[in-house]
Amino acid sequence: MKTVLTTIGGLPALYGFIAQMAVIVLLSFILRWFWKNVLVRISHKTATNLDRILFSSTVGAVQYTFIAAGLSFTWKLFNEQLARYFDRIPLVSGDYLRDLVDNGVYFAIAFSLVYLTAKVLFGFIEWYEVDIATHTATTLDEKIVFSLRKILKGIFIGLVVMIIADRLEWEISKIWAAAGIGSLAVALAAKDTFANMLSGVIILFDRPFLVGDRVELLDGTYGDVVDIGLRSTKILSFDNTIHIIPNQDISNQRITNHSYPDQHLKVALKLGVAYGSDMHKVKQVLHDILTQHPKVRKEPAWGIWFTEFGDSSLNIFIRFWIEDYREKFDIVDEINMEINRCFAEEGIEIPFPQRDIHIIRPDGMPPAST
Repeated sequence: MKTVLTTIGGLPALYGFIAQMAVIVLLSFILRWFWKNVLVRISHKTATNLDRILFSSTVGAVQYTFIAAGLSFTWKLFNEQLARYFDRIPLVSGDYLRDLVDNGVYFAIAFSLVYLTAKVLFGFIEWYEVDIATHTATTLDEKIVFSLRKILKGIFIGLVVMIIADRLEWEISKIWAAAGIGSLAVALAAKDTFANMLSGVIILFDRPFLVGDRVELLDGTYGDVVDIGLRSTKILSFDNTIHIIPNQDISNQRITNHSYPDQHLKVALKLGVAYGSDMHKVKQVLHDILTQHPKVRKEPAWGIWFTEFGDSSLNIFIRFWIEDYREKFDIVDEINMEINRCFAEEGIEIPFPQRDIHIIRPDGMPPAST
């Protein structure tokens, strides 16, 4: 019986196909060994973790992609010869077998490329999470990375479905239309959530404040930032209550960051002394108090000014800087206590508000009876 296998180089086409694929698989293991034992080891000696993470995470994906590419090349090389062999197989259509192998080869190369791309992208995400996110003062980027992983997984699953549907020519336009309408409905229902998430991303990159900063919002909220989330920011007030504020509300109002650009804080005090006080002596006493306090900065220089003649007192304005804004109330308390003590020792009076009332009576009006 005449053989149905066409020979190439003296070997039947089917044997040639199997032999070439065996060589490709063998080479893929050599490539895997080189990738894992040479490139990965070299990457451990570089200054960055990015190449180490990428090489380590793509070992299997590179091997599978190499095998899939070899399978595609080998099938194209032996396609015509093997197709004639398929036509002689009983009970099964040769065209059906040819299409089945064509689809298998197509899916192998397509899915391996998707898998390799996914490994590379997730490698970048892992590098950012390990080398960048852990060194920031906020947990927002970790939450964004977590959400990004979920989103990318959904995207890759959708991409696989699209590849299969496109190759098999499935009628999925109605499904995509329904999914689009459903997605639009979800987007409209969750627009505030999406707006807060977008504002959270803007806060992450713009960084108007970080965790630990003391901020004051235009609406009067004042306290320390304890967490910056994907949807909201938490601020701990001085009465030990947590204000949970949507990120969109924060990004749309003016923010005063008392911790920026550093922790130094300018403190302003106002006080008044009685009329008749020796103002040179008053200023000298205040000068000595500020000079002797260990937490009042020498630079920028502080100042003491006699500013005005008030209704009941001679008013003085004091301005000085401290190292840490978180110590403001303690330092102000200490300085006020020292001012009160020194003024008492030096006989300097801090007056009560007072008014002199002069009653003018018209001529002939008797004095008021007591």
